[in-house]
Amino acid sequence: MIVRILLVILIILAILVVKEKNNLHLIMYFSIFSFTAASVYFLNYALDIALAEVAVGCAFVPLIYLITVSKQNVFTVLIDKEFLHGEDYQDNDLYKKLVFLLEDFCSYYTLELKVVTKRVRYYPTVQGIFRPGNIDLIVSLDEENNHLVITGNKSNIMIPRLDKMTRKYKNIDLIEVDEYEGLDE
Repeated sequence: MIVRILLVILIILAILVVKEKNNLHLIMYFSIFSFTAASVYFLNYALDIALAEVAVGCAFVPLIYLITVSKQNVFTVLIDKEFLHGEDYQDNDLYKKLVFLLEDFCSYYTLELKVVTKRVRYYPTVQGIFRPGNIDLIVSLDEENNHLVITGNKSNIMIPRLDKMTRKYKNIDLIEVDEYEGLDE
């Protein structure tokens, strides 16, 4: 009976792990999932597997995840120079909206906002843009429609939140791209 209850708890925890957006909560749910799985193994007399699950699933893997998440504290945005062409770009309403949006977004995830305006020469593809310089977003100006276009990697788990936030602004568009888009086959 206890094993069945633990199996139901495992299913619930697996769903929570998949659905969770907050990285720290996700790590906590994963650890609880591993401990529950170890308990199931123990109750089914698989002591060696239970011990391995506790060591790896409850201790080692969550520790690696915590270290990784703690190192991700900077959100880098590349603003295309075309948008910054005027001396008074900081007085531009679109720029003010962009800065407000990005600061709000970064405060939600407790990230430090880093704005980069200089392109590096090795960005031949979208993959090249997002990988080498650790650029999270690219902002450019669609002068024809007077819209800001924010381009982000759709594999980034924070993009749905940014998409939700950009919908408040009628002249800021978010485009999600695949990180391998533009690569030659």
